[in-house]
Amino acid sequence: WNIFYMKEGYNFRLIFDEPVKKHLWFLYAILGMYLTLPFFQCMLKNMSRKLMEYFVVLWFFFLTFNYVLALFRMDFTYEVPLVGTSCYLGYFIMGYILRQFQGRIPLKGYQCILYSGIAFCTIIGITYCYSCQDREHVEVFFQYRNVLLAMASVLIFTAVMQSPSKEFSAREKSIIRLVSKHSFTIYLAHIALLDVLKTQLPITSLTAWVGIPLYTCGIFLATLVVSIGLDGLLDFFSGLIERRLHPETLEIREEKRTQQDASETHEKK
Repeated sequence: WNIFYMKEGYNFRLIFDEPVKKHLWFLYAILGMYLTLPFFQCMLKNMSRKLMEYFVVLWFFFLTFNYVLALFRMDFTYEVPLVGTSCYLGYFIMGYILRQFQGRIPLKGYQCILYSGIAFCTIIGITYCYSCQDREHVEVFFQYRNVLLAMASVLIFTAVMQSPSKEFSAREKSIIRLVSKHSFTIYLAHIALLDVLKTQLPITSLTAWVGIPLYTCGIFLATLVVSIGLDGLLDFFSGLIERRLHPETLEIREEKRTQQDASETHEKK
């Protein structure tokens, strides 16, 4: 895509250091966590409450420490294992810890939303001030190692856990299943439509208040349609191959799919 449409080259020697597209950083981060997940599962299952609290304190401390050093363009060479090496792993583990502490967090849902809003406003305000000072957009305060962003994420996660459960209608469930089924393809493919939009339309002609929501909804819907088509083709060709190699497996899968469709039809009725 970069070579034939964007007319951009790529040095494959940098593939382990810099993704081909910026949004693919997520794959780099989550792949490493999934590879080591069995070890962390064993560790977390045997952690006491005090050890979990200790992890939270250390993670927030080194998150703040490393971020402040980065702002002053300083490096911490000898990083502390587990809590100081990757901010992404900390987010991953924090989800499990917050789930274990559900019901013990002395904050109401509205308080979590309020405090997270204050954190977001602080990030926006600091970004605005530094951007005006440098006369260009400064993104350093939107990084995941920003402790304010980490606090806001923890608060929102807590608010969602404390929110009352909602019974979705059959129509809502079908929409959620549709988007969930094609979410990974949407993640991979949306950047291509964004590139087309940037090269074919003057996207900066609209104000951010109008352009960002408009382009976000438009790209999402267009990518969903494209993803349904791509996944459909992939299912078709994989079905042909599987039918030739393992015809009995395909029959079992078709039977399960028929039962699921019957269950969804019953829910709609």
